[in-house]
Amino acid sequence: MMAGGACIVIFVLVHPQGEFTPAVMAGTQAQVAHTFHFVGATLAAFGLAGLLAHQVERHDRLALVGVIVAFFGAVWFSGLGVLSFAGLPFIAKHDPALLLATGAFWNDAPNPVFLLGLVSFVLGFVVLGVALLRGKGLPRWSGLLLILGSVLSAPPPVAVPSVLILTAGGVLLGAGLAWVGYGMWSESKVAGAHP
Repeated sequence: MMAGGACIVIFVLVHPQGEFTPAVMAGTQAQVAHTFHFVGATLAAFGLAGLLAHQVERHDRLALVGVIVAFFGAVWFSGLGVLSFAGLPFIAKHDPALLLATGAFWNDAPNPVFLLGLVSFVLGFVVLGVALLRGKGLPRWSGLLLILGSVLSAPPPVAVPSVLILTAGGVLLGAGLAWVGYGMWSESKVAGAHP
């Protein structure tokens, strides 16, 4: 979870801060950034599996629901990473009109399963964040970072007035994940020292 959060922060900080044009998406900097996107989201999904085991022991139903829904959201987010570092550069090179702000990629209605992934990403991290804010043991304020980060990083890049909003969302989400991971790691160290 800590490594996944760190990779998500690197992803949004390395990503070109300009418009999401075909030239930007085909560029090396965006491809490197989205590699961190994919790796970070995948590691976060593994971390959420560990958090699920952690929460099962505590019988916190709200946290369990949040973790399960956030897990599916993290898998969806990981898939976006693959699309972004492998598929979008190919499209940008061979049919850039599709990726313009007025192009079909951003303006045709997405598949409902895609929307389900987006909803699970936002809703899962919001519910998990609320559970962390009201819970005990793990860092409470990490929940606020997860809530703000998931909400701010959810809109498509052509729909927000500034890429800085998406960057702030990614930094907050990544920091929240890393903080939760650190909290679990700290608990396990203390438990190992005092059996």
